[in-house]
Amino acid sequence: MWVTQHSKWNYNSTKLEKFFIERIIQRCDYDETISKKHRTINGFTQLIELIKLSELSKKRIRTLRSLSVIIKEAKSSNIKQNIVNDTIVDFYFNDLKKYLLSFNEDEAFKNDSLDKLEAFIHTLKKHSIQLEKNYFNNIITELKKIDFDETKQIERNIDRITSLVDITIPYLLYKGYSISTLNEVLRRWIETKCHINLDKFLDFFDHANDNYELIVYLGNNLLEVDDIKKIIYKIGNADIRKASEFSSEFNPKRDFNPRDEVIYYNCFTSDPVSYIRNQYDELLKNIVVSRDRKSLALFTNFFKNSYWKKANSSHRFYKNIIISGDPISVVSRKSTLFLSLTNNNDINFEDGSIIDFIKNDQLKKSIYYYNLALGSKSIENSLSLLWTSIESILPYRTHKADIENVRSLFSKVFSFGAVTRDIQYLIKRIAIVNKVNKGCFNAIDIAKLPKNNTGRDLTIWLDWLKEKPIDKFKHFDTISSLLAHEYSSTIKPLSEGKLENLLNRINSSKESIEFQLQRIYLHRNQIVHSGDYINEYTNLWIHLEWYIGKFLYYTVLQTEIKKEHSSIEDLFQHLESEFEYCFSYLEKNKNKLCSDNSKIINRLLEIDWQ
Repeated sequence: MWVTQHSKWNYNSTKLEKFFIERIIQRCDYDETISKKHRTINGFTQLIELIKLSELSKKRIRTLRSLSVIIKEAKSSNIKQNIVNDTIVDFYFNDLKKYLLSFNEDEAFKNDSLDKLEAFIHTLKKHSIQLEKNYFNNIITELKKIDFDETKQIERNIDRITSLVDITIPYLLYKGYSISTLNEVLRRWIETKCHINLDKFLDFFDHANDNYELIVYLGNNLLEVDDIKKIIYKIGNADIRKASEFSSEFNPKRDFNPRDEVIYYNCFTSDPVSYIRNQYDELLKNIVVSRDRKSLALFTNFFKNSYWKKANSSHRFYKNIIISGDPISVVSRKSTLFLSLTNNNDINFEDGSIIDFIKNDQLKKSIYYYNLALGSKSIENSLSLLWTSIESILPYRTHKADIENVRSLFSKVFSFGAVTRDIQYLIKRIAIVNKVNKGCFNAIDIAKLPKNNTGRDLTIWLDWLKEKPIDKFKHFDTISSLLAHEYSSTIKPLSEGKLENLLNRINSSKESIEFQLQRIYLHRNQIVHSGDYINEYTNLWIHLEWYIGKFLYYTVLQTEIKKEHSSIEDLFQHLESEFEYCFSYLEKNKNKLCSDNSKIINRLLEIDWQ
């Protein structure tokens, strides 16, 4: 995860301004913990999704099942950014909220009936017209109501900022901005000590198109360059030029081979990173369609070889397109399976090790599809292969449909680890903030704590985090309001709250995973059964890769390395049983204090997906 030195902030930046920017960077950081990354939806984008899915259901009646699930997601009390919980929809478009809550999808679409679908679509479209016109302006209005100079009512304002940030990001992505740009621009402003206030943020992300020049270095492989040339001239939105023409527009000056060529774009766009991502996608599809190929090597370093600058700007040098962590680029994809094995200090698996010890054929098959997916240049093919990896590792099938089996098992086992993930994330952020700020928390004895955050070390950390909470909050808040807020929201429920808080956290995680898997499955089916392309895949791909990567990691760890379970079926039957026991206990004893129930807390902490 990325954190900044406290000293890098502009002197005039207020606590709430810092929190606003830190929260956006956190949500847009590819290296963040999965549960802290931005969500796929807000009330507006989910409304658009419902309309598209409803239209699709008229053509493919089986899609009605997915539509019903997404409607349930839109109405769930546990999904923070859905239509009924979106703060803008609730305040400005309450009629939409009331309509959805009153709509009975199970009755309306009973026996795959389409009788009420047209009226449903018509109503949603009328609401979408108003949201299209006013949604973002309403967000701005609400942001401007916040007094960012406030020093007393910090927590109340922080909660308000968080809810608005979490619906702003999906809207900006929907309108064409990239996660990379949101992240890099804000980080650059901090590094250059700009005073980043709300007006500066809104002025930059105003959806206006600017004139940009972009180049993609191709080299001098005649066969590959000729193929690209044909596509470029056919599309007609770019040119092929000699790389040497641009030598003096790099700092320091670049020396190119006289035969090297580049693609040159001169375009109007709000985001050059999004623009070049779209060109990559279009070129890849056109190249594959145009002829049979044995190699797509040109696309491996496509983004590494892409550069941009603003046309007619005083900054006349090209800058590299930064897209690290974006799964559209094969070289940016990270293997959660290998990273998890490498980061586990209890086993001997170092960076660069290979998995050549697997004996279980089912596990081998799933890892095969998983690794194929990571190397596929087509994001559609990659996502489809990841899903195949999931289906091939399922230890048992207790439901009729594959998606129901995946949703049931994965939502249980991963939500089971939600509480542990939250604590481990907090520990990791504290350690990184302390390191970046050169031991800023040494006064509260952080140096005496373990380096790891698993097993017995996790318990030591948790005991320390619960001690003198007011003192710790003040120390954290001095350096980072985001860290202080994460500390308070994670530790306070454990030290002062009831078991109901933990039950709600697990329930929220479980439902979120179920709905996310349903959305991924819908896109996967559009690829496999209809050959459709994906429009918005980044967040879906990241989550799917994490789910299967962690599932495989846990399977390898328990059945092949530690050999604590004789089979994959035995492993996950035990895990499901433990989940159902703990969940039942929390439900029956939800009004009891966490502080009086250390045994159940410890059982929850045993489930470690890190």
